[in-house]
Amino acid sequence: MKKGIMTIALMCLGAMNINAQVYAGDSWIQLPTTDLYDTGVMNMHLRALAETAARREAEFERYSNLAYEAFRKKQWSAVISNVNWALSTKYYNSEIFYMRGYAYESLGDYRRAKKDYKKAKKEGSYTAEQALIALKNKMKQGRR
Repeated sequence: MKKGIMTIALMCLGAMNINAQVYAGDSWIQLPTTDLYDTGVMNMHLRALAETAARREAEFERYSNLAYEAFRKKQWSAVISNVNWALSTKYYNSEIFYMRGYAYESLGDYRRAKKDYKKAKKEGSYTAEQALIALKNKMKQGRR
């Protein structure tokens, strides 16, 4: 009994997922069809992905520009906030991590500053590498 139910379930599942051909003489049965290569749906999905990526990139640019402006004005909390928003778009660059690290360092949060400097250094920022060395020296001097 259990095996029969399982077989029927698999047959129904298979019929729903394939392109069934219905001939003129088979009008008594109508199997659902799915076009696995529906280019309209694929194109719509690709357009949606492209639009989402463009929106995210625009949001990254917006928040990183706000962070740069706050950095210039030495508004460290605003720098951190805008960098966090920029990073939430899943885009990033080495300078954005450096800016947030510098803001953390300016606020006295050396642990977070060190972490961001390391990320910026990993992305290839020479400025962050120099800042990391200076921060490590500052942290050593503070322990003495």
